Amino acid sequence: MMKRLSLLAALGVIIAGAFFLNSGHKTDVTLIGARAMPVLGQDNLFVVTLEIQNHGAAKTLTSVHSSSATAVSIMNPGYAEAKIVIPAHGTGIFAMDGAHLMLIGAQSDFIEGSFLPLTLEFADYGDVKTRVLHAGDDMGMAGMDHSTAKGVQTNPSPSIQLTAKSKLGSEDAEIVVSAENFTFVRTTDDAAHVPFEGHGHIYLNGLKLGRLYENHFTLGALPNGTYDLTVSLNSNNHQPYIENNIAIGQTLKFVHR
Repeated sequence: MMKRLSLLAALGVIIAGAFFLNSGHKTDVTLIGARAMPVLGQDNLFVVTLEIQNHGAAKTLTSVHSSSATAVSIMNPGYAEAKIVIPAHGTGIFAMDGAHLMLIGAQSDFIEGSFLPLTLEFADYGDVKTRVLHAGDDMGMAGMDHSTAKGVQTNPSPSIQLTAKSKLGSEDAEIVVSAENFTFVRTTDDAAHVPFEGHGHIYLNGLKLGRLYENHFTLGALPNGTYDLTVSLNSNNHQPYIENNIAIGQTLKFVHR
């Protein structure tokens, strides 16, 4: 219990510190809840998750670094060459079920409950700084495993269809999500699985944009480029719906000029 209270207090420091670290800088971008979780069996190797809140025009991430780490890199399975873009007035989330950061610690004093500095650099915007909490193994990495090995299957399987109602990449493009054998519901994070219920996860070029609890959403404006917009279907307890061991979802591929 004390361990959890200590981590909750540390997370509160991160959220409060996000505004302090960005004071004096442009205020378009805020970094929230940066956490480093150790990779089992890999000394000093961490998965880093965090939320990027963008209050202005679309931002393209160009690099990440830390003065107190041996290395920090962006991992984006399936999209290694794609741009990491946070849509205008939108959110991007480095998460374990999409693009995330890998960090190799350099200091022996980076222990559970301590912090490392982290800087994200955005094109035509500059650096935004935050601090990363060593969250230990208390954040439930195993419980948030979104791999198809831990997916759920139903009969009949859900299906999904995405339809863009306006040009993708333009301001506030509307996307309609049609789902069969599936109902969007909003539940607590610890809700149990109920067949044919759940929520969607939205990704842009592998970067998670958030969860979807209804059958439509808007996508903010984007810089010119090539994009994959994906929505996957997930159960109340955050496991992917699968069919033939493949996650159920749909991707809209588009080029914005």
